Amino acid sequence: MITATDKIIRFNNLDKLKIAIGKDIKSRDVLAQRYCVRFIMLNNFNSFRDLTKFLAKDLSVKMFELQQLALGEDKTITIDMLSEAVKGITETSLITPFSELVRFYREADFNGFFNEIILTEDLKRPNKRIYIPIIGLNNRFNDFLKNFGRIQESAPIWQFYNAQDDKVKVFVSKFKTTLLPQSSEYCKLDTMKDWLNFWRQQAPKEKILCSAMPIRTGWRNSRPDSIFTFVEVTNVYEYITEFLGISIPFVYDEAESHFWEKLLQAISSTAPETFSWSIYTEKHFNTWEFSHKRILEIWADDQRTDYDRWILKNYLLHTNILDTAPYIRLCLEETIDYYNPAVFFVKIAERIFYAASMAEREKFAEERYNILHQNAKLFKTIVPKSNQEWIMEQLVSIAQNESNLNMAISLCSGTFDFEKELYIGWYQLRSDKDFGLSHLKEFYPDLYAYLSATDDSYYRPGAEWLYNYFKAYREAKIKDMYTDEIKSYIDTYNKNETAFWDWYYKHSTCHDLYHEIMTDFHHQPDKIYWIDGLGAEFIPFIQYLIENSHTNYEIIEVQVATTGLPSNTSLNRFEVNDKTLIKFGDLDALAHSDYYRARKTLIEELDTIRQVITTILKDNSVGNHTIAIVSDHGLTALSRLREPRKLSGKAHHEGRYIPYNADIAAASMPEYITVKNTDDNQDYKVALTHASLGRKPSHEAHGGCTPEEVLVPFIVLTNVDASKPIKYDIKPLKTDLPISAPIFECIINPQPKSAQMVVGNIKVDMVSTGTKWSGTIPNAVEGNFIVSVLPDKGKTQCMNITIYGMGMSDSLSDFD
Repeated sequence: MITATDKIIRFNNLDKLKIAIGKDIKSRDVLAQRYCVRFIMLNNFNSFRDLTKFLAKDLSVKMFELQQLALGEDKTITIDMLSEAVKGITETSLITPFSELVRFYREADFNGFFNEIILTEDLKRPNKRIYIPIIGLNNRFNDFLKNFGRIQESAPIWQFYNAQDDKVKVFVSKFKTTLLPQSSEYCKLDTMKDWLNFWRQQAPKEKILCSAMPIRTGWRNSRPDSIFTFVEVTNVYEYITEFLGISIPFVYDEAESHFWEKLLQAISSTAPETFSWSIYTEKHFNTWEFSHKRILEIWADDQRTDYDRWILKNYLLHTNILDTAPYIRLCLEETIDYYNPAVFFVKIAERIFYAASMAEREKFAEERYNILHQNAKLFKTIVPKSNQEWIMEQLVSIAQNESNLNMAISLCSGTFDFEKELYIGWYQLRSDKDFGLSHLKEFYPDLYAYLSATDDSYYRPGAEWLYNYFKAYREAKIKDMYTDEIKSYIDTYNKNETAFWDWYYKHSTCHDLYHEIMTDFHHQPDKIYWIDGLGAEFIPFIQYLIENSHTNYEIIEVQVATTGLPSNTSLNRFEVNDKTLIKFGDLDALAHSDYYRARKTLIEELDTIRQVITTILKDNSVGNHTIAIVSDHGLTALSRLREPRKLSGKAHHEGRYIPYNADIAAASMPEYITVKNTDDNQDYKVALTHASLGRKPSHEAHGGCTPEEVLVPFIVLTNVDASKPIKYDIKPLKTDLPISAPIFECIINPQPKSAQMVVGNIKVDMVSTGTKWSGTIPNAVEGNFIVSVLPDKGKTQCMNITIYGMGMSDSLSDFD
């Protein structure tokens, strides 16, 4: 009985194989002419190419290339397609490449295919031969032959093996790039077409990198043989570093493989030899300078992907950019969520509270403060409210448990609104100990500017007490307390109708001031901004905002104006005919939108005013403009703290006034005054004190007669240089003056046309001798005084002086 071993005819010389093939093609043997398929077993591709040349040139054998059967460049050729192709060949042909296709068939398909074609007949063409090379499939093909039942009647099978097998290692990879390094030892085959062409056209290399889809899905069907060894490449990091030879300075994490694959796509667009991780990152973000601000902007950008943040993180951690930023480095190392940008910002804000020791907390405090403080808007927007509340709880706990506020203060940055609440609370409770105005100036400059008014020049003579009243009002608002100082002022200056009208009529209305300034060519405003609900209490804050706006705008006029009564919007509308009038209602809307909340409402008011002033300056950044800021009424936060009068009648605006019919007698009383408003011809009872006439207010209120309700700012600012006040340098010659000759002298540069000095309520025209200006203090007595010098078209500058006599009396002047 013939076995597989018996059936295979072995040659130790290729020429002898060629002779056998030549004889076989002319043979008249019945079996030779009946079955046309001839298998040639080889172990070397050089032998295959030599044999191919012999068949083509010497025997005129046609080449049947399997590539022509494929339905696409990266498509496989199925068993049925191959079988039909073999059976359809009509002339003597060599099928190539063959074993480089069938080795990837499953065992059943492999055996089924050979079963089907090995006894292929073509009785019409007895001399036709179909040569099929079997390269490197010795074991697998022999196994088939052992189980083939009709082996004794099949055509001859030839074998020629060289002394040394070809050795080919195929790295099967789902990853692919356009190019490999020029120095690479690998041959890259990306498609099935590349794979099939390779064996026909090139000498085999020892290492092949193949990403053809049919081979990726079928390589496991290929049993170990004498030539091929298959290795699957599943790690994209290995592909990038080993096959592309690119150095990446950070370790591979399997959980981040999708990021590495995107990186590979980027690498694929360039030559591997020229790829640089750092240069790629810099170009990707279009920047070469990664400041803390720029890093956070990139991380927070909604248009950025999780891949972008992954790149950024690893770039920063593996360059020297964060060498001086250990806290940011620590937070970045611990951030593994790249999809939600808030996670990194929360880490920066919270990580310090998990410090292992107080020393570690102190080590990171300054760096954390700087990055939060300098990027406050981002952190305030991105860090969720729940996380902000948690941070606040930690700060409160630290402040309560520590012997002083130093640590809690160092962990604040002025970023979040809750920090502003803490600042207000600490100032309220500990301003006389360890959190005074100097701390507010550093940590909450807006509140410091609100509280630290120093200029009383815009209060009219005889009403200078309002300067101290508003200082007391701001402190009372901070404490959310009706203080004795406020009560004393109201009991004195609003004790009755006469007292109220006395200071009220010392000031003009916004309309009157507007018409006055329109007669001054250099100070005429071309735009008027009406800020609803803006009281005189905010004048210092607005001055601070404009002076620190880094614009060319400068305030040229500040005065306190009165509203009409009642002090509500409908009766105090600001209207002009020939100028642009723009109204902001945000501040008034804030007062009416929610219950008054101690600390929080003031914070929101300051933020709202800052936003409004910023908008005004931004909208007028182009061109020359002179702008007037006016208001219709102010607001009081203190009516909530006083018991109401509960008078009869339908009270309006949280009880601040009551309309009544003229035929009903209504004399002024200590708690209200009676007025007739000329705009609506209506009579009103208007609250004279903070005690409302109806119910107790729950919001900030307006409509009554308290200074914060009826006094509003009239501010004019300009960026026109010709309209700005002249900047004078004023230096007093002496600050100690004898009572016998109380002459104040100073040097004013440049030389003004005229100058005045003000002491108390009295103005004195100064006289000049060259650059020296002088004036006599009127009604001089011993004591300390403030002299305000006002040069022509300049700003008032205040100086402290002392008048002394024989014995230096302790009595104080009325002007002290």
